[in-house]
Order: sequence, then structure tokens, then C-alpha cells
Amino acid sequence: MQQRTTGLIAVLISALVFGFIGGVLGARWAAGNQPIAAAAPSRPAALVHAPDSFSAVAAAITPTVVNIDTVYYERRASPFESLFGQAFPDESPLYQAAGGGSGFIVRQDGLVLTNQHVIEKAQQIVVTLADGRKLEGRVVGGDRISDLAVVKIEASRLPVAPLGDSSAVRPGDWAIAIGNPFGFDHTVTAGVISALGRPIQVPRENRRYPNLIQTDASINQGNSGGPLVNTAGEVIGINTAIVAPGPTATPIGFAIPIDDAKQVVKELVAKGKVSRSWIGIGLINVTPQLSQAYSLPVRQGLLVRDTVPDGPASQAGLQRLDIIESLGGKPATDRGQVLFDINTARVGSVLKLKVWRLQDERWHPLSVTVTTAEMPES
Repeated sequence: MQQRTTGLIAVLISALVFGFIGGVLGARWAAGNQPIAAAAPSRPAALVHAPDSFSAVAAAITPTVVNIDTVYYERRASPFESLFGQAFPDESPLYQAAGGGSGFIVRQDGLVLTNQHVIEKAQQIVVTLADGRKLEGRVVGGDRISDLAVVKIEASRLPVAPLGDSSAVRPGDWAIAIGNPFGFDHTVTAGVISALGRPIQVPRENRRYPNLIQTDASINQGNSGGPLVNTAGEVIGINTAIVAPGPTATPIGFAIPIDDAKQVVKELVAKGKVSRSWIGIGLINVTPQLSQAYSLPVRQGLLVRDTVPDGPASQAGLQRLDIIESLGGKPATDRGQVLFDINTARVGSVLKLKVWRLQDERWHPLSVTVTTAEMPES
């Protein structure tokens, strides 16, 4: 049993390690061959009132949209390091790199909402307004989990983007995206809401988005942080990511629902960060294949890889190699989703876990209660 357990850990950790836009109606004949006029098909009101142009929306929102240019510095390996290894990593030359994206004004005195990944590495930020003014930006606060950030510029009486209600959005609704794709400032694209509640992962940035709006309005590199708006000119989302399956495929765009952003923005403005819950635990996905191979008690779950000493999970009695079957009554089948649920719970929340523990060569069910704490500063 000890060898089997050791093998399980090795397989799971290896898996973890190796694992971003008619026909014509014919007459119907009744008795006596008398023609009956065919009724005209009914049309949804939305089709009857579909706009001929989005120019009015674009004219209203464009003044609130900004371009964000960033500068950061990074070390790159020198030729000597390739010859002699990382003997002098601190002496690697610094190189200047540039990045950027979009954003929109949420307060008259110069508060701008954007994506956290737009300003994550920034050491210098320049915000360009629709009227051409270039102003220095300062990060008020950023939250990596929600991928939202607030930037402050020194200005007043600025136009503000009205925030809408993303809970009222439906697939098929019109959607207009405005931003800075490939450096082409204040580009306007339009499409429809394709789907709601889409979860996606961006492995390159180690980010997981559990609840995004999918749209076929064209979104490209540089659109990040810009607004997705409805036909009333209200922001319903923050353009955030694209999925492009191949070089010839049309990218699919995704936006963070504005309802998810409202509370985050309040906290970022008030204290520069978002209070996140934490229990101090490392997890690995248990798949049906691994469950069958090692005779585990559940087909899917989460294996506890480790716990932080004196962290909430450790204090509650969770142990290495425990298997979590459910959290709060929900099946624990996806590591990213479970960690997101924990992180976004209110600090001090009580979490009830159904756990399996290996004792005396048998798996035993347990109930464990963990109280979340505020996530430490990294």
C-alpha cells in the first residue's frame, strides 16, 4: 500500500507539472379547393427594431474609452549565461519592453477600469484620451483573480461610461466592442452575444476565468480592458480574452460581466486590493483513469498535495493525501474552480468538505469544516 501511495503521488505530481471575434409560401387548399391565405410568419420584436447603425452608440461611448501604453523592464539571458549557466543572474542585462491595452473612464476625476494583465508588469503607464491628451497613469489597485485593475490619471470633468446590467444580457443580443486592437485606437466592432457563463483557462498566464460573456464582436490584442456595450450604450462587460484555435480560425472573444466587476472596483478604490479568502492548501485533480488505476474511493475529486503549516486547512485537520469529494455540497471535480470558489468566498466563511482518508489500508469518509482566512500578501 505504501508503494501504491508513493506511485500515486509521483503520477499526479508529474501530471501537474507537464500539464489567450426565402422561400415563398405556397397556398394551402381546403375542401372544395378553395385557397386559404398563408399567415405571415411572426417576427420577434428585436428583429423588427434592429438598428441600422451603431454610430450613435459609438459616438456616445468613444469619448470614455482610453488607450493604455505600458513600459516595463525585464532581464534576458546574456550570451555568457548560455555558455556558463546562471552563474550571474543578477548581472543579466535589463531590456525595455512595451505592452498595452484599453480601458474606460468610470469616474469624472480620472478613474479608469482595465484588465489587471494590462498593467501587471508596468513600471510606466501612459493613458491616451479620445481627445488626444496623454497623461501619466498610476495604479490604484489590481486583482489578479478577477483580472481587473483601476488606474488613476490627473484630470477632471471627464466623460464617464454608464455601467449596465450584465444579468439582463441574453445570447443573441447585439454587442459593440471599442478599444485599441493592434494599436488602432478607438476601433469599433459589432456582433452578438454568443453565450454566457463560459469558463476558460489561459495556461500561459496561469489564469482561470469561470464566468465570461462570449461574443463574436471582433476582439483582438489591444482590446483587453476596453468596454463591451449594448445598444443602449451601457457597458455590459470588460473585453478580456480571445480563443483562436488556429491561424486560419476566427478568434472568439470573451468579456468579464460588468456585474462581476462592480464590487471589485469598489474595493480596489477603497483599499487598493480585494480581500480574498484562503485556506492554505495545494490540490491535484483526480481523474477517473487515476481512480481506477489506484482503486481510489471516488471517480473524481481533489487530492491534497500539501497544506501550509498553521494554515486554515491544516488547523482544521486536513492532511496530505486526503481526497476531497465535495465542498459545500458541490462535487469537487475541478481544481481551478474549487480554488476560485474558495478565493472568492467572504473571509471567515465556513466551508464544509466531504473527505476520504486512507487509514489502515482502507479509505474512510470524513466531514471536515474549514474557516477561511484572508489570503496573505504574496
